[in-house]
Amino acid sequence: MRYFITIVFVGFVSNLVCAQNHLKAKQFINEIVGEQTTADSIYHIRSFPKNYIYKKSDYIYQDSVGLMAINMMRNGMQTATNNAFYIFRKDSVIYTDNSGKRIMIKKDYTSRNLKTEQIASDSLIITAKEKAYINAEIDKMSQYIWTKDLLPSFTFIPTDTIKKAFSQSQSGGWRFFEGKRRYNFGVPIFLRNDSYCLFYYGYGCGGECGEGYFSIYKKLKDKWIHWLNLSGWMS
Repeated sequence: MRYFITIVFVGFVSNLVCAQNHLKAKQFINEIVGEQTTADSIYHIRSFPKNYIYKKSDYIYQDSVGLMAINMMRNGMQTATNNAFYIFRKDSVIYTDNSGKRIMIKKDYTSRNLKTEQIASDSLIITAKEKAYINAEIDKMSQYIWTKDLLPSFTFIPTDTIKKAFSQSQSGGWRFFEGKRRYNFGVPIFLRNDSYCLFYYGYGCGGECGEGYFSIYKKLKDKWIHWLNLSGWMS
């Protein structure tokens, strides 16, 4: 009897943790995707005012993460040097004068003999344990299925429907999704008491339209800020 109670309790705790993790992932994705789609819409309106403008009803998301996204995340983890990720300043370099003194100056591409060095303005050094955890979480994503409640303003679509649409040809598949943006997301990977998050975000809108990025986000004052792209693609 005691053994049975223990199994029931462990199962209850496990389900509770899964529910909490799903809610946390859902909240994160809604914040990031909401901001990104708004920014995309503003860019689209400014750049192509006479063209078709995407509406929320035109956004769809697939229920699975997708192999391409998983491979993108795996490749992104290979960019770490000694388990370290760096952000470099874009506005400065270090100049070494004739005396050997190192001086910070603004970028100047007019001098061909100028010795330059990028300056790291921020960095994240992950432990071997954290790296193993991240890679394990990426490997598990092939089995992960999103539910219909992930993004209320988006249309949910099963992967089987997508495969059927593209089974004959790429062009035929995109005709099925004409005027739509098809998104797929990785499962957010949270680190260090939810102060960092690694996340894949991508979309396709035609044979030559789409992009995706595996990025690190950093939490500042209760808001998630894009910190660094680890890998990406653009069509």
